[in-house]
Amino acid sequence: MQRSGLPLVKRVSASDRITLHFRKTELACRCRRGAGCDAAPMDGRFMERLEKIRVQWGFPLIVTSGVRCPWWNTKVGGSPRSQHLFGKGVDFYFDDPNHATAFVALAEKHGYGGIGAGIHLVHLDCRDGHARWTYDDK
Repeated sequence: MQRSGLPLVKRVSASDRITLHFRKTELACRCRRGAGCDAAPMDGRFMERLEKIRVQWGFPLIVTSGVRCPWWNTKVGGSPRSQHLFGKGVDFYFDDPNHATAFVALAEKHGYGGIGAGIHLVHLDCRDGHARWTYDDK
């Protein structure tokens, strides 16, 4: 829907913003347990790095998983040492596999410790050390 020739833009409240391009709600744990969710907040330094890569990428990113509480991490089959548990890991979805590949290359340039790549999924985290893996089914 358009008004006055301009596209309708959803306004995001300042209280929902973590950075210019990322919102708390899109990175929140998806367990739906309300007050029973004991997920950590997203790590501030990780979010600063994520914002830099988003700005350089130049296009919106679709977050499929941000922070996870231990219960949700187990439910989705996450690693017991998953960086999602510490607010230091995010998964993104890409319609085009070529975009996923290009995003992985950009993440490499930004020095991310953990990068997992599938056909449509890219995981980034800021673990200590260097880990690379692939997802055959994602």
